[in-house]
Amino acid sequence: MDVIKSKNISLYKSLDDISIYRFDKALNGDLRYLSKKKDVEKIIIDVDFQNVWSDLINEYSIRTKNNTTIRIYLLIGEISYLESRNNVVPSLINNIIKSKDEEITKESIDHINRWGFPINSEKSINEELKKIMIAINNSHTKIKRKTAEYKDLTKDKGSQLTLIQQKLKLDRHLGVKIDLKKDTVSYWLACWDELELLTSEKRKSLSNG
Repeated sequence: MDVIKSKNISLYKSLDDISIYRFDKALNGDLRYLSKKKDVEKIIIDVDFQNVWSDLINEYSIRTKNNTTIRIYLLIGEISYLESRNNVVPSLINNIIKSKDEEITKESIDHINRWGFPINSEKSINEELKKIMIAINNSHTKIKRKTAEYKDLTKDKGSQLTLIQQKLKLDRHLGVKIDLKKDTVSYWLACWDELELLTSEKRKSLSNG
């Protein structure tokens, strides 16, 4: 299957641009939805996706001021990135070892570099590839540690409203009709701020009444 490399992909880099639907997909571990491509099935993420995700979450943290939630979202991105890297890089190494096509070898080396494994052209390619595979194998421990941290942070969160249930709640209380695939995350957060304000004003009115 042909894949689309991230250097050929434009990514959503602001909450003012990315849709609620795509952001939610990324929150659930599929960073491919950070791309502006309509069809994400053939996309292979790399470090660019991870960097953009971190920036988006930092922007999100400024607006929501919930450090625990932010850590959870960052872990989702880190785990997704590491798992994707561990699946893709060994295949790229296999391409280098087996291919006699210089262009395929060059593209594979370039893609490995973009995953954060720089290959020193002045050293033995086989030795460089061995070092990368050792790093890949060692990162399985890192994934387990981050997964354990994620489970620890989320174990007491209980049942939460689904995205659709949240949308219906906002639609009902604010008299709006949110389009999850078109409206941005910035608009989504503004709606929640408005609902919180209305709820606060209602409480004050009841207490004074």
